Amino acid sequence: MNFKEFTTLLKEARFREAPSPALLKQIKKIAELYFNEYNSKNADITKLIDRKKIVSFEKNKHYKEYFAHFKIKMPTYFTPLEKPLGKVKVMDLETQEEKVITVFCVYGNIGDEYAAYSENFESINLYDKNLKDLSLRMVESKILHEVTHGFQEYKGISSRYSAATDSEEPVSAELYYREPIEYDTHLNEVVFNIRQKHQELVDAIKNAKEPATKRILENRLNLFFTELRVLTKAQPEAYFDLGELTLPSYVADFEDFLGTIKDDRRLWTKFKLKMSELYQKLTDEDVQERPVKEDELAKK
Repeated sequence: MNFKEFTTLLKEARFREAPSPALLKQIKKIAELYFNEYNSKNADITKLIDRKKIVSFEKNKHYKEYFAHFKIKMPTYFTPLEKPLGKVKVMDLETQEEKVITVFCVYGNIGDEYAAYSENFESINLYDKNLKDLSLRMVESKILHEVTHGFQEYKGISSRYSAATDSEEPVSAELYYREPIEYDTHLNEVVFNIRQKHQELVDAIKNAKEPATKRILENRLNLFFTELRVLTKAQPEAYFDLGELTLPSYVADFEDFLGTIKDDRRLWTKFKLKMSELYQKLTDEDVQERPVKEDELAKK
């Protein structure tokens, strides 16, 4: 990654730190539909076929060019063009124009990807084989990742990354996670998951009826803030090399990403800056939402 790419990355990352509530609402609706009605662990695939909610690729080979574009193995079934999982409306930061991205579900042994975005077709494929074991929150996270590719201001890729994706060999983790467009989308996912975990704890405290339950939940929220604050201060070696610290549960799913960028001082510094900004925002929100004393927050 050269300096120009990295400075572009820094500019671009500001917007994606906090996706709008409207965008997250659209994504949540699609994720819930997939999770409850199309996930092959939760749904009867035979019934989906009978109701023509999904169709056989063998009987619809005119879609071959579409799936070949994604460079995956051909699927067994997929949601047809007229019955997608849903559509997401976004503002493209590159063109400053509104556009709509259509989301489909694809079944079969298609490879290792969770999902993929195509600018050519303005569509996202969700790959059931790899998504079906994830939590609802992580399904939302993976959809957000691909939607981000659709609206990000900087969509260019380096020549090294372009050559690697055109190759038959898998792209290395170092190249993948450090590529500007991928670094930012993964960082966006990390922030999303932290915010979601925080909101879950806040909502649980609000809904708790027993004082003892509320105290336990408040202790968990205090631990959440403590772990996040440590993440903003600690050196990566403490997590990945020395084993002195354990990654908080809400970022554990991104261990590969964090473990890859830890050796790049600029990327890790940017990550810590993001975490510091997020910590400040969440603690500010916490003071506004709950009767928490400022000295109590200072302990976190």
